[in-house]
Amino acid sequence: MEELEEKKITKEQIDVFFETLQKNSALVGEWNDKLMESCEEQKWKDLAAKRSETLRQVYQNNEDICKNFFDSLPQRLTREELGILFELTYNLHVNGVYVVSVGLRLERILLPYFEELQDYGKIVFLNYAMGYANYLLFDRTLNYFGPSEWLQYFEKISTLEEHYCEIETEVFRGLFFSAYISLIQYSTVYPSIEGKTSEYYQGAHALWDREDVQKLDGNSPYLKAKIKAVDDQYLYILSIHPNLITNPDEYCNIASGLLNKIGRITVKSDPSGYYKIMENNVKRLKKQFSTEACVQAMADYIQKAIPPLNFDKNDAAHLVQLLNNELFTFNYTLSMLEELPPDKHVILDQAINRILQDLMKVPYSFYSDNLDYLLYAFYESVEPYLKDNDEKWKLLTRLILCRQPMTYIHSRMVSKIASLICEATIETRPELFVGLEGCHDLASVKENREQLLSIIENCGLIHDVGKCRIALVINTQDRHLTEDEFGILKYHPLLGTKLLSKDPTFAPYTDVILGHHKSYDGAGYPTNFDNTSSPIRILIDLITIADCTDAATDVLGRNYNTGKSFKQLLEELAAGAGTKYNPYLIAVIQENAALQEKISKLTSVEGRSDLYRHTCSDILNMHQNTELKFI
Repeated sequence: MEELEEKKITKEQIDVFFETLQKNSALVGEWNDKLMESCEEQKWKDLAAKRSETLRQVYQNNEDICKNFFDSLPQRLTREELGILFELTYNLHVNGVYVVSVGLRLERILLPYFEELQDYGKIVFLNYAMGYANYLLFDRTLNYFGPSEWLQYFEKISTLEEHYCEIETEVFRGLFFSAYISLIQYSTVYPSIEGKTSEYYQGAHALWDREDVQKLDGNSPYLKAKIKAVDDQYLYILSIHPNLITNPDEYCNIASGLLNKIGRITVKSDPSGYYKIMENNVKRLKKQFSTEACVQAMADYIQKAIPPLNFDKNDAAHLVQLLNNELFTFNYTLSMLEELPPDKHVILDQAINRILQDLMKVPYSFYSDNLDYLLYAFYESVEPYLKDNDEKWKLLTRLILCRQPMTYIHSRMVSKIASLICEATIETRPELFVGLEGCHDLASVKENREQLLSIIENCGLIHDVGKCRIALVINTQDRHLTEDEFGILKYHPLLGTKLLSKDPTFAPYTDVILGHHKSYDGAGYPTNFDNTSSPIRILIDLITIADCTDAATDVLGRNYNTGKSFKQLLEELAAGAGTKYNPYLIAVIQENAALQEKISKLTSVEGRSDLYRHTCSDILNMHQNTELKFI
């Protein structure tokens, strides 16, 4: 019997693998940016088709190289191979091409080896890397909505402190403090570590104050910055949760100690706004500031202390920091506003106006995750203070929907497909809409035709709004999603509902947002929502059919399939009638050749190209004209 050749990996193989991932990542970014270029119509359509072809090739290439890479790994790794693979893992994190499906899998493979070798620097790094990767997956996307088991990786690092001085690499020693920062940050959010804020803070300082640690790192600018970051994070938590320390005198003493370290508070010395807020907390506790005076001071700070945002300068990190400052100080001020009588709320009007003007000027860039995350948070804070429905739609579209072009394009496609089906249904099966608000009988359905079409159009536009919260997953275009990522994807109806359900402006659409992945027979997700008993079931069914139609016929936007014709899809829709799809709506489509022709044209390459181009043009123009009407 022929002996199997032993698998081996070399640095050359790993370098090629990493460079291919890096090149493919850059290629996706380049082609996405090209979609936003202004050019002649036919040239743009050619670009869109070429982008689609290229991204499908990238998707398949990444699938192939990742499969071949893991298939090539020996069952038992040598020390040399461990070193090569660790270098790859490190490079994935620090060079901006982190691929969750590769990184996490590699880290899980490597950690037991380095634990066996007692290589504590690499053990610390791998635990931090897995904690950070899971943070990106679960917290950055689900915003405290998902599991918290990933925090164990950061806690594990604190159990290795006795080996701190054995670790040769300064950056790896710094991860002890980075882990504490993460634990302090989430200690008021996740029940598994709730109430440990001060314990973590004290733990970080106990480590830093150790004699051997001071001897090794006491003069290190890098490590000094790390312990300062621990202080800043603790300050942040205490500034928004002053009740963590129940004794006012104790709070003021701790706060004063932290404030003395920074000296005079300016935007330069306090770019986050944390110290300014803590200073106000101390003045309130010492009765030096009334609530009204505190709100006025923070409103003045937002308007006058934070410098005007210059979006012409290419300094995204600084702009994000300043926007963060606006958001944080604004939310803090809102928390006090409820203590004031309504006639005093006008104090904050100008500050809100300043923030809105800044937000509306933010230029578009493709898949800018940090900014998208921040704008989502801004929307949640500012939206309740807008009174006009048009303003609310404008803000939602500008800050959230349009920041994710492919999701927005899909939503507009769904909106148009659903409107076509709705229009035909009103004509031939108006009884299906009886029972909706304002539609008491067949005559009122016909009378409310325009209102129904407007509602279904809006349903299509915002049915996937929850996906904008999980953009890191949704925008993964260059590879297959992992099992964890698929799980996150299924949260998007809940996230969308959470964002909009409290506002009467969007209340009519909540069940559609929640139920558009439910089948006609009640199967699908989320499992705890019964779409079959919804008073707007017909609207859910309409959007479900339109959603599936766009996804299945997409020939430009989805890299994992090539799309099919609507004629082919109609056979599948008919096969699912009565189980997955509303049989009466499917019958409307089957019996209406003109409707089929319209949907076929809309979902063709030509039809999609037109809609894609106009949508990208709209997005591109939004930051140039803050008065643009979106809806």
